[in-house]
Amino acid sequence: MTATEKARLLKLGQVAKNLYYKHWFSFAESGGSDGINMDLAARTFCPDANRLLIVGELLGKDGKEFVTGAQGIMAQYMMFRPNLAKLCQETAADKAECYRNPQGFTPAEIAYAYEHMTKRSRISNSMANKSPGEVANDDLTIWLHDDLMGIPPPAGEEEKQSCTYCGLKSNKERVMMACGRCKAALYCDRLCQKLDWKCKAGPYCDKKCKEKHAEKEHKAVCAKKANEKKEAGTEAV
Repeated sequence: MTATEKARLLKLGQVAKNLYYKHWFSFAESGGSDGINMDLAARTFCPDANRLLIVGELLGKDGKEFVTGAQGIMAQYMMFRPNLAKLCQETAADKAECYRNPQGFTPAEIAYAYEHMTKRSRISNSMANKSPGEVANDDLTIWLHDDLMGIPPPAGEEEKQSCTYCGLKSNKERVMMACGRCKAALYCDRLCQKLDWKCKAGPYCDKKCKEKHAEKEHKAVCAKKANEKKEAGTEAV
């Protein structure tokens, strides 16, 4: 595995953790005094654990934190749902193997399967008519194709935008919002923006704003030096 691919997988793992945090906060806020609906949470968090297991498996020792995170999710939310936990682990192992040995499927076969699996979520059915778990499964299918395998979208379909924080893809009902400060970060909802701003590593837009500020300073210094040289040349004449 190249250093570039390793860095890409590490980023996918971090974004997968962010998506789990987003789902957890969403359930916590909506549950109120009644608490989290454990059955619904388990079905929603299963795709999150799946992502973490896949990336952790592929990264080996460098992906230990992702595997540990997935195991924590399964231990907390799937303790009394062993069949769901088993399915999650088996699916992750299968997808990791597909990543390692993609020659078993032609690009046309993968594209056809992807189009078939996601047709309902992207064209026929509204997200509003689906449970959080069903939406999460649809998003996992898209993640496997677009992000993990890096396969271009089917012919005639535009490449989707990704949320800076959780990595979810845009669709007709999930429209990305640009950050008002840096205009570079894109968020699928207010919760992702809120969580990104509270991120210990610092929000994405803070980094972009610093980069823009540094670029402006660099251009100003270059312009000043150019003017000084010009003035010096004029005085010499």
